[in-house]
Amino acid sequence: PGGSIPSKHRHAADGPKHVRWFQQAGYETGAPDVVRLTKSWRNEHGLSKLSSFGLEVLTVNVLRELGSGPLDQRFNAVLERLASGEFAVNDPVRSSNWINQLAPHEVQRVMQAAKESLAYMRKGQMSHAFAGTSYPGSVRGLSGTPLA
Repeated sequence: PGGSIPSKHRHAADGPKHVRWFQQAGYETGAPDVVRLTKSWRNEHGLSKLSSFGLEVLTVNVLRELGSGPLDQRFNAVLERLASGEFAVNDPVRSSNWINQLAPHEVQRVMQAAKESLAYMRKGQMSHAFAGTSYPGSVRGLSGTPLA
């Protein structure tokens, strides 16, 4: 009524604008590789409430603050932001919209997963940082020898 556009249609209409924004801001900051790692990390940990575009915006924001550096340092900085619990970001295309505003229990899940992953990374165990909640701890091959 009254010419109002339903939010699902606004969201769909913003998609191409989000892509253009990331093509510019993402590539200016070197974010694509870090975003790929972060989305993979999110998926492995079952944190589906973190939106893809929200992770893109968060990563760009973190990398703008950090500047250049090796991939592991840049990914580590994104995980540190997630571990801090401060990952709700303002939509750069529609400034009245906030992304990744999660319920308190979801915020805690994200923070805990990020803290655990950072601890593994500090020990040099990058594969464990991506293991997620389903990781059994000791994966064995067909011969019974440990794989991880």
